[in-house]
Amino acid sequence: MELQKQQLRQQVASTYRSDTRDRITCQIRKIFNSSRLDEPMPLRR
Repeated sequence: MELQKQQLRQQVASTYRSDTRDRITCQIRKIFNSSRLDEPMPLRR
């Protein structure tokens, strides 16, 4: 039972980490995309 509990905890922790990583990467991509879109405008002026 203890081994199963530990494995479940590890699985939950790994999935939670991957979810947070995906969310952070999505946020970073959004910020980069917005900055990329905003940057060319002043350069054209």
